[in-house]
Amino acid sequence: MRKTLLTLLAAVMMTGGCSYFSWMNPWADDKKPAAAEELPVNEFLWRAALERMSFTPLKTENPSKGLIVTDWFRMEGYPRELFMVKVQVLTKELRSNGIKVSVEKRVLKDGKWYDVEAGSRLQSAMEDRILLKARELYRASLYK
Repeated sequence: MRKTLLTLLAAVMMTGGCSYFSWMNPWADDKKPAAAEELPVNEFLWRAALERMSFTPLKTENPSKGLIVTDWFRMEGYPRELFMVKVQVLTKELRSNGIKVSVEKRVLKDGKWYDVEAGSRLQSAMEDRILLKARELYRASLYK
């Protein structure tokens, strides 16, 4: 019984070892496993921007260019205003100047929509929220 168990254990170990050493296994594929697709921009900034823009419908989401564009939407408390946000992740590094947010705004006046300047405070506030979320995601990744 003991001899059979040792033989079985040796066979399992040798068979399992062959998969790790493909040069020893004549039936192994020469192909290497496909690596996960890597983003050309910083993954924490990208994920943070997607999460922060999730409250509105997205028109464009292009990870290869690091671009997120929302559709026109209304913010709660501003029924006569429409907003559209463009987020561009600029770098591969996690930096405060690695993201650019631009906001377009329309106001309803006399039954027509007019383009107006959104103001830099709104853009800065959105950038800050994305950067804070990116920092949270980065810190969480350190503890995994």
